[in-house]
Amino acid sequence: MTDTAAARPNPVRFWIGWGLLLFLIAGLTLNHVVGLFRYRGALVERLTFPVFIALGLYALAVLIWPYRSCARWAWAVTWVFVAVTAVSFLFLEPAIGWFYVGGAAAMALGQLLTLPHFLRAGGVNVG
Repeated sequence: MTDTAAARPNPVRFWIGWGLLLFLIAGLTLNHVVGLFRYRGALVERLTFPVFIALGLYALAVLIWPYRSCARWAWAVTWVFVAVTAVSFLFLEPAIGWFYVGGAAAMALGQLLTLPHFLRAGGVNVG
């Protein structure tokens, strides 16, 4: 293998990471849309549904358009959804909270799978 081939990011890795992010964020957003109409718990918990829906729709819009073209800000902004999903563990009962932590870990993996593609395209400023 030449040095050029080793430095070139694998596009399959990018598409796997992007697809994983798309699947998880779309799934969580759809889950919260259903929860908005089905859940009858405390007001504070019910208010989290519209917040997650709005954030999920924004994250999906970022993933569908600027993320695929390796816009610098798109990679960074996608971490916001990952972080909010992970932090929500603190506000939920443990059985549901671990589900969110697992989803956030999988989304972080998707983000890291796409990192070489962003670095190669000059999309992520690391210095």
